[in-house]
Amino acid sequence: MSDGTNTAKSLAGAGTTLFAVQFLLAATWTVYVLFLPQLAERAGIAKSAVVAILMLDQILFALGDFAAGALSDKVAQTFRALGRGIAAVSVVSCAAFLLLPQTTNATLLMSLIVAWSLSSSALRAPVFALVAKHAPQPAVPRLAAMSLFGLGVAGAIGPYLTAQLRGIDPAVPFAISSIALALAALALSRVTAFATPDAAAVTAAVTTSPGAPPRIALLSALALAVLAFQVHTAIGSAPAYLRFADKTALEQLLPVFWIGFNLGILPVGFLCKRIGEIRVFVAGALLGAAMAFLVGQAGSLQMLVAVQFFAGMAWACVALAAFSAAIELGRTGFEGRMLGLLFGLFALATLTRIAAVAAQLPKDPAYAAAIANMPWLLWGAAALLLLFSRGLFQRRLAPAQ
Repeated sequence: MSDGTNTAKSLAGAGTTLFAVQFLLAATWTVYVLFLPQLAERAGIAKSAVVAILMLDQILFALGDFAAGALSDKVAQTFRALGRGIAAVSVVSCAAFLLLPQTTNATLLMSLIVAWSLSSSALRAPVFALVAKHAPQPAVPRLAAMSLFGLGVAGAIGPYLTAQLRGIDPAVPFAISSIALALAALALSRVTAFATPDAAAVTAAVTTSPGAPPRIALLSALALAVLAFQVHTAIGSAPAYLRFADKTALEQLLPVFWIGFNLGILPVGFLCKRIGEIRVFVAGALLGAAMAFLVGQAGSLQMLVAVQFFAGMAWACVALAAFSAAIELGRTGFEGRMLGLLFGLFALATLTRIAAVAAQLPKDPAYAAAIANMPWLLWGAAALLLLFSRGLFQRRLAPAQ
């Protein structure tokens, strides 16, 4: 069998493993959010504290993601060191998650939640850093796309999974998801595509052009885009659908955004390589702004479904372009830090959304109109920020120094 065939099979296996890891990681969050009120009640924690716990989770995710990303930069000289580190911490994370439904003590429950929240960071920034540092450079966009594809599929089945799991013993889904995720993490540490001896050298040899947008401009644009995504999907989508459909139909309608995302995410990797990450980011943000604006103008369910589908494709452009840009900006050994910052922004945006919903701001007439317009305004602002930053027409980005 030729070396080319072996390499193709190895990369295909790597993509499948990355898909599984990110899919299962997102699925554990769905399970956790669904059963947290029940777990808190068992442990004697007031239901009113559940929102505070979810907000604490996001703070821990943000801190843990940056710390894990920075640590991955220090131990990433060899695939074996980084892969084994990810696997070891992931097993600890899965063990903590497995034990959550077994405890009825408030202190122990909170300790396990903190341990799980911090250790789960090993499966975010370090995994993408593993791809950036040790996969053959031409395959990085495709492998990153497969990782995000896993997140997208988990998002698509989230409403269905939530509906199916209601009323069952939480120990069952916690056990299944944690064991499956631990196995996937262990498999990731043995993927041969990341152990190619010259992969790191190939990555280090990539040439980049100066004059790219400053890192602060890219991170600021991403912060705006991620907040727009949170408001659009978690706050605005359900009310938009309820203008035309019953609540029982949301299980089938809410995944439309993620279907568009999943169908768009793999081709976007080609676009990033072809025309550059920043151009793809700007195009996706502009398309997202247009679709978010049309959500409020849709005159029928059919039109709304089409708009949400293309909004999902727009988010695929923004998300993958952002991850590709973060990898390029950190190309000289700072990939983990840049990716940690990226995931930290996602966590902070989620924190902001949870706080806004907890304060019932979307239902407050004084804020409702402004929040409804936030997605298209923020996506548009993200596009304009990069559009007027220097370096839009650079084919590649300048690495961190």
